Amino acid sequence: MLVSTEFNFALILVPKCASNSIEAALLPYCNVVLGGQPSLRHTSYRTFSQYLRPYLRESIGERPLETVCLVREPLSWLNSHFRFRSRLAIRNPSHPSYGTSTYGMSFARFVEDYMSVNPPAYASFRPQFDFVKDEDDQIGVDSIFLYEHIDEFAEYMSEKIGESLTVSYRNPSPVQANAGRVQALVDFAKRRVIRTVGANRFRSGENFADELSPALLADLKEFMRRDFQMYERVKNKEFRQ
Repeated sequence: MLVSTEFNFALILVPKCASNSIEAALLPYCNVVLGGQPSLRHTSYRTFSQYLRPYLRESIGERPLETVCLVREPLSWLNSHFRFRSRLAIRNPSHPSYGTSTYGMSFARFVEDYMSVNPPAYASFRPQFDFVKDEDDQIGVDSIFLYEHIDEFAEYMSEKIGESLTVSYRNPSPVQANAGRVQALVDFAKRRVIRTVGANRFRSGENFADELSPALLADLKEFMRRDFQMYERVKNKEFRQ
C-alpha cells in the first residue's frame, strides 16, 4: 500500500494488477509505504479504513484521502495467478515454494482446485473483491481503474500529482502469447507523454475461456460472481471521483 498525505491519495495494491508498476511510478510521491510481506503490501481497503485511516487522521486532520486501485478482468486475473505459479524458479522440488507450483498443470485443473472447499496452496488466494470491499461487504474504494486500460490510471494520477507518469509493466507472469509493445499517449491537459510499457502482455478473459468447458466456466462465473459484477461496473466507470 502507498499513501501520499501531500497529494491526498491511498493506493490499494490488488495482487496481479500491476502492483510493481504502480509502486515504481508513484513511490517517489508517497510518504507512507507498507511493503515487504504480501499481507502488508496488499493491504485491503477494509483494513486501511479500520486501522490506518484513523491513525493518519490524527496527523492530517479530516482531510480526505482518496482511495484508488486497479482491478483486472477476472479470468485474465485468475490465469495470471496460474501462470505466475508456473515460473521456472519454483519448479525445483528443493525450492521452499515448490508446493505452490502449477507447472505441467492445465488451467482447467487449476480452476477446479481454486473452487474446491479446501484449495491446495497453489490455488489458495483471496478474490479481488476482498481487497476493495468495506465493512458492509460493498465496494468501498473511491476510484477504480482497469488493468487493461492502465493508461487511464496513469493519466488520472498524473493530473493528481501535477506531473506526467511513466507506468511500465514489471514482473509480469510468464507470457503465453503477445510480446510487449510501447504505447505513447498524449496527456491532453499538459501535452506531455505518458508511456505504458508492455501494455499488450495480457490476454483477454475470452481467450482463457476457450480452455474451460462451458459447464466449468459457468461454475467459475458463479463462484467469482462478485468479481465479475465489479469488473462490469468498473468498465462502466461507476467508481470515479
